[in-house]
Amino acid sequence: MWYYGTLAIVKSWLWRQALIKSYGHSLSLRYSYFFTLLFGVLCFFDVSVLYALESTAVLPKNVRRVQTLFHMAEFDSFTDSSGKSKKLASSLEQPIYFKELVEAQSRETAASVQAFLKAQGVSLDTAAGGFVAGLKAGVQAVGLSFAWGVTDKLTVGVGAPFIRAETRVAIGLQPTEAAKDFLLQLQKPEYGQRRSAALAVREVNAAPEAMQELLQENGYKRVEDWRRSGFGDTTVVGKYKFFEGSSSSAAVELGVVMPTGATDDPDILTDIPLGDGQWDMFSQVVVDSKLFGDARISASLKYTEQLAANTELRLRTANEMIEVENAEVKLDRGSKLDLGLGYAQPLFGGLSAFGGYKFSRRAQDIYSQLPEASKQYYESEKGKPMRKQTMELGLGYSTLQAFKKGKFSIPFIASTSYTRQTAAKNTAFDADSVQLELSVFF
Repeated sequence: MWYYGTLAIVKSWLWRQALIKSYGHSLSLRYSYFFTLLFGVLCFFDVSVLYALESTAVLPKNVRRVQTLFHMAEFDSFTDSSGKSKKLASSLEQPIYFKELVEAQSRETAASVQAFLKAQGVSLDTAAGGFVAGLKAGVQAVGLSFAWGVTDKLTVGVGAPFIRAETRVAIGLQPTEAAKDFLLQLQKPEYGQRRSAALAVREVNAAPEAMQELLQENGYKRVEDWRRSGFGDTTVVGKYKFFEGSSSSAAVELGVVMPTGATDDPDILTDIPLGDGQWDMFSQVVVDSKLFGDARISASLKYTEQLAANTELRLRTANEMIEVENAEVKLDRGSKLDLGLGYAQPLFGGLSAFGGYKFSRRAQDIYSQLPEASKQYYESEKGKPMRKQTMELGLGYSTLQAFKKGKFSIPFIASTSYTRQTAAKNTAFDADSVQLELSVFF
């Protein structure tokens, strides 16, 4: 009978074929962006947790500094390869068509259901419903660092961020007007299928939970709100001022980033890793020059080589993203290049204004020791080259001059800044951020 097929077509939302075809692919694809949120977190706490990249300043011999840097950002979008901003949940909101649901049935049931749909004037290409989703992420982090002036030209330091990250997600199923009308037909007295209609509505409402069960059957955790706190990767750096003239100076930095932060859990689709699991080595050259009065302009060029390391991930492919096993593979993250320009203008009473521009580039990630189909998926979906441009404006207050004159008892520098992402491609998030910084010298 046609009504058995009708009920089956609604129930098919609960079966693997329809879920994977209509939703599972999009679910795994979009949540894979959370893996690359790591790069956003790391850009908050590069060497800047130790001292400003736009300056050649080093600490005097035997002077020490403790720095606390607070960084906060919330976001619900990312940028694609064309530079367009898209919602993190955009690919979760996939339609489900009557045709897809009919194809999930047996031949006999599909034929009877298709005949009923035709009798009701419903095309198989009509959307029966779709998943709706909301997805937001937030990162709050405190960069803690210590620096020491070994000589008047050499400063060394160590620092790491303490990160609090969270994601908030909401998933539901919204039937279309065509689907609602379809269910109303079941309730008409001439069909005598009111009970079937009630069961159908209940099954439709249960579809999101069925998706959760499908994921758990394959070893994933439930898709739900997530949060984690802990230390990120640790940076050790040395800065040497190799040139100092009457109006300009230059310094070089060499450092290493140690993988001390928690990495991605392949079984949690909504987590944000606190570290990237491999060692980095970097070098940077900074040049600054005095313009007029005490105003200064600076330029910096930094190169980071991310060393290859083993990492655990799901062996997803373009055709299968849920029923896949975990495996340890080799990941060689792309090298990074950062170019920065800055300007600082003293105002009055220790107050100053500053601004800057930064261009960042990350090369293609390379995966190995995994099947070719999985390699192609990860390198095309998750390891694409990244480009980003940001602008920063801020205000700072320093007591250093007042301390030297005996007018202030504690030497410190405090600042606040606002960073805006002006252009980007393949970034894990598209958001502005706020930063607060306090440095105390002793």
